[in-house]
Amino acid sequence: MQAEVKIPYFIQYKNGAVKLLTTDSQFPSTINSIGIQKSESLIFTRNLLIGSDKGLFQYDIDAEKPAQLYYEGAAKIYEATYRNEMYKDSLSEHGTGDTVTFHPVTFVLESVHALGFLWTGGQSFGNNIYTATCIPASLYQFGQLITYSSAVWGTEKGLFELNADASFNSDFQHRHYLPGIKVNKVTTMYGLVALGNAYIGGDATIIKNNLLAGTDKGLYYTSNFYEKGADGMHALNFFFFNQLGTLSINDLCVNTSATTRPICDNGVWLATVDGVYLLTPDYSRYIGNTRVAAVYFKGLSQNISETTICTGSSVTATVNTQKYSTAIIEWYQDNQQIFGQSGPELQITRSGDYHAVLHDPCSGIHIESEPVKVTVTPGPVFSFHYPDKLEFCDRQSARLETTNNDLYNYRWYKNGELIDGENTSSINLMEGGAYKVEVSA
Repeated sequence: MQAEVKIPYFIQYKNGAVKLLTTDSQFPSTINSIGIQKSESLIFTRNLLIGSDKGLFQYDIDAEKPAQLYYEGAAKIYEATYRNEMYKDSLSEHGTGDTVTFHPVTFVLESVHALGFLWTGGQSFGNNIYTATCIPASLYQFGQLITYSSAVWGTEKGLFELNADASFNSDFQHRHYLPGIKVNKVTTMYGLVALGNAYIGGDATIIKNNLLAGTDKGLYYTSNFYEKGADGMHALNFFFFNQLGTLSINDLCVNTSATTRPICDNGVWLATVDGVYLLTPDYSRYIGNTRVAAVYFKGLSQNISETTICTGSSVTATVNTQKYSTAIIEWYQDNQQIFGQSGPELQITRSGDYHAVLHDPCSGIHIESEPVKVTVTPGPVFSFHYPDKLEFCDRQSARLETTNNDLYNYRWYKNGELIDGENTSSINLMEGGAYKVEVSA
């Protein structure tokens, strides 16, 4: 017979000091989970959330004031990170009555609290929820499209996923992964965030998002799934982490060194029956010599990769900051670094092939842009010596000409209007007017 474990206190470690906070003085209930409360931005709050059988409590870490009741009713924290918060509550109404049991949960994303359900029972879902998280539609602005977000949870029968906005009826589609394997902890991890547009509707380029699952049979991880699925779910493809074998993984915690944009997830801690491990990702083997169309000429179509300018003039090359606003930039001319140039724009006055190297400040990995080419040509040298006014007899033709050069382009104007079809170094005239020629190289 298994007895319920009562936790009489929790331990606070702060500024090098250890303090025991008993449930009698602070939390009159049984504690089952804790986590840092998520704010409505990618910044940690200083509030501790405590899940218990009597409710969800909020504890001010700085002030060390008695915990305040946040939500009343049985609660359990499944996930609490800088970008995601998910807990079991007792506020939501029960789902449709069938053989599936509906467990109400709250998804705390950016600027939104969404209510939904996780499932147990039925023929395949298992009876105990050990872990759960939410996969948002994008890294930033998650709350804007809850329809494209998914809920993921683990039981003794595997890992399950469903649309976070369609969890109130078991007739809705769901997906089942790792069948028959007890999942103890599931969480997500981001990578190469600076090398793409992480907003909803943006071009993610090579941003990575992987799901990690700690199980009784070892560690599993997915391939990148940053792009959302059409039904708000993801066709997750799991891989087994062979280096640890079937070592039981009890808990996972993503190591985040920066929560300001771009955020930096640079590793994951594993709590196992054999001790604690730290794994760090290596994305370089999946990037290779990737080149991206990240640079274009300001004021010209982004499809133009070559342009010509005259001596003494300039053209500006710019990095597409809609995609790469947080990357560290280096500029190169003919594969030689241009020192002192690290901004998103480069003013060019010399011929050459130019490209930018974009660095992810978290991983140190970089990608290169496709080159753009600039050719500098001398301005045209020509003569056009005529008096300001010429007189000719009626019906007599006149001829104007300037220096002929096959490398030059000519455009003739009459009374300020372009004359169609006149694009050589000379023109024959039959009508009076004010004529001029424009010569370019």
